Amino acid sequence: MLSINQIQLNRYLFMVLSFALLCGCGKDDPTPGNQLAPVACFTLDKAECAIEDCTVNFDASCAENAANYEWDFGDGSPVVKGHDLQQVSHTYTSGGVKTVKLTVTSELTISGDQEMDETTMAVLVKEIIPPFITTFGGTFSDIGRSVQQTSDGGYIITGTGRNSNENGIYLVKTDRYGDLLWDKIFGTSGNTGQSVQQTQDGGYIIVGDVFVNGTVEREIHLIKADQSGSLVWEKYFSGAGEQNGLSVQQTSDGGYIIAGDTRGGGLGPFAYLIKTDPQGNQVWNKKFDGNGNGNAMGYCVQQTQDGGYIIAGTTSSNQADVYLVKTDPNGNLVWEKTFGGSLDDQGFSVQQTSDGGYIITGLTDSEGAGSFDVYLIKTDQNGDQEWAKTFGDIGDDRGFSVQQTQDGGYIIAGWTQIGGVGNSDVYLIKTDQNGTQLWFRTFGGVADESGFSVQQTQDGGYIIAGLTTSQGAGGSDVYLIKTDENGFAE
Repeated sequence: MLSINQIQLNRYLFMVLSFALLCGCGKDDPTPGNQLAPVACFTLDKAECAIEDCTVNFDASCAENAANYEWDFGDGSPVVKGHDLQQVSHTYTSGGVKTVKLTVTSELTISGDQEMDETTMAVLVKEIIPPFITTFGGTFSDIGRSVQQTSDGGYIITGTGRNSNENGIYLVKTDRYGDLLWDKIFGTSGNTGQSVQQTQDGGYIIVGDVFVNGTVEREIHLIKADQSGSLVWEKYFSGAGEQNGLSVQQTSDGGYIIAGDTRGGGLGPFAYLIKTDPQGNQVWNKKFDGNGNGNAMGYCVQQTQDGGYIIAGTTSSNQADVYLVKTDPNGNLVWEKTFGGSLDDQGFSVQQTSDGGYIITGLTDSEGAGSFDVYLIKTDQNGDQEWAKTFGDIGDDRGFSVQQTQDGGYIIAGWTQIGGVGNSDVYLIKTDQNGTQLWFRTFGGVADESGFSVQQTQDGGYIIAGLTTSQGAGGSDVYLIKTDENGFAE
């Protein structure tokens, strides 16, 4: 028999257990040693803003089971943290893409354990850099062939620089305002720089060509520089005849792809594609004969979304045509196309577009208003032409570089002889997504200027590299032009 006290005790324990179950206590109870995991989450009131007025409000109300909040605003400012920082604001004073990170943690358990979670979002802070026109070089002939905006907002340019009586590959680094930070010259044996890109490690890859042991034949010269422009390594690619390197890009595996041309033994030129590993050692090379013509040049290469490559150039038998080559990741031919009419047409630049097709620029003598006109061709992903446009006056007009812009249209740089007489000027053309001209600008002086490379900048403007004989220290000089989003440099 249970005593009355024992019965009352059992009833009390039963009531406590029942109450605990009704309150949801048990395996999901956030008691010490059995915390609910926190979930990081936040929203922001603007994903982009101009640097002149860029205060962003962040709200972590959507975070779950968070006891403490830690905010890293992605601009180098001190991290802020506390238990009452569910809503915060931050003002940005420098441009660029800022990666904001929120870290949330749970309460400490009795044993000192604590769980955490984190998430990130990006804020684009637009800094409008004033337009500028500047030159680089000495009293001899200097040329800018390629330009790219770098991760610090400045620019890297390559081309040809001349020391005394010999050309070298010229590498120029500027800040975002176009002021010189440093310059380098590599080689003194007739070296020419054709293409440059910033690499994943913050350094630079440059391709060009050089005379072989004092002969008239040339070989491809590939240079890897660190972020200060100092030489890391260099490689040469030669064969039985002459090889020229005209375009380079770092590939998704960390190696490099080079386009140019090769000839020898009375054959060629052939469009030439070289793949290297990250140290510049050749993995494979391929030749393309111009759709059976036995005469082709590869001026520009880009890795495509499928891991293969697209090459733009020229092929000719009697007259030249624009030549477009698509390969697989191993450089094997997938398809090749030609574009043009009964006279000479050439392709100098190609980029894969957002719809998977391709945009090409060059020159045409088969169509247009004058002797040569800027040629713009849009294809689908199979290289079939969707439309073609020409731009120019009755003089000589050429397109050397094209890029798709943020609005889906295109920007082209080249040269023009407006009016058909006199000297050339830099030619900048903006089109919509259908290739219809929205505006054009020219830049130059009393002598000759040309634009060889163009890229849209972080602030929506454009950067152009080329040459000028109207300004600078003498001979020709590297010409660097920064415009606003409407193409104005002044």
